[in-house]
Amino acid sequence: MRAAIAAMALGACSFGADYSGTHYTCDPRAPSCPPGQTCSTDGTCVGPGRGDPPDAAPASSPDAAPQTTSPDAAPGQIVMTFGDRPDADVQGVTRDTWIDVADPATNHGYDTICAFDADTTKYAFLRFVLTGAPAGARVDSAELVLYVDDPLEDGDAIIKPVTSSWNEDAMNYALRDSTDPWLAPGGDVGAIVQSWDPRTIDQTYTIVLPPNLVQGWLDNPSSNFGVRFESSSTTGRGAQWNTRENDAKDTRPLLRLTLTE
Repeated sequence: MRAAIAAMALGACSFGADYSGTHYTCDPRAPSCPPGQTCSTDGTCVGPGRGDPPDAAPASSPDAAPQTTSPDAAPGQIVMTFGDRPDADVQGVTRDTWIDVADPATNHGYDTICAFDADTTKYAFLRFVLTGAPAGARVDSAELVLYVDDPLEDGDAIIKPVTSSWNEDAMNYALRDSTDPWLAPGGDVGAIVQSWDPRTIDQTYTIVLPPNLVQGWLDNPSSNFGVRFESSSTTGRGAQWNTRENDAKDTRPLLRLTLTE
C-alpha cells in the first residue's frame, strides 16, 4: 500500500496507480498524469493552465488550485473540491480536531494544527460535509490533500474511518461530544483504509482514499463521520497538519472527488 501513496513518487507519469503524492516527474510522451494534471513539455505533471513546476510552494502548487473540470476527466465526469481553501468548490464543510490521552478532558477544536502521535497517544480527526455533489453521482476517485508542517521521522500515518458521530468543538479523548463517551476511549473506528509516510517538513501531500468509502458517505450522509489519523511509529514519533482554522488558507485540508454524474 505504501507504494501507492508515496509522498514524492518519481518516474513516468504512465506508471499507473503508483502516484498520490504532490510531486511528480513524468515523461512528456507518456499518456497520462494524475487526475486533474497534464504532462508539460519539460516532463512534469502540472495542473490545468498552470506553469509552475510540481515542487512549487503550496500557494502555487497544483494542489492549491481546485478545479471543477479536468483535462483528464472522461465525458460525464466532473472534479469537485470540498474544504475551506479560498477556491474550493464547496466551502465551510471541514471539521477537524485532535485528542490526547495525556490530556483527556481538553478539547482542541479551535487549534490551527491537528496532531497525531505514538507517545503520548494522540489522534487527529477530519470530516468533510459533502453537500452540493450531484444526486446519484458515482465516486471514481477520492484524494485527500493535507499540508504537513511537522512530519513523521519513522512509521506510517494510519487512516481509519470513524464509526461514531463527534463534535469538534466539544469532543476529547474520553467523550465524542459534550456528554457521550466513546465506546473505546480515543475514538470508535473501523479497519485501516490507507497508510502513508509523510517525511518532509512543510509539504503538501495527496492521499488516495478508497472510492467506495466516500461513495458510502455520498449515498448515506448520516454514515459520514470522517476519518481518524494515528501514528504507527515504534519510537514514539508523531506528525501534524494544518487545520481549517489555520491562517494560511491555501494549506487547509481539501477533499478532491472525481465524479460521474
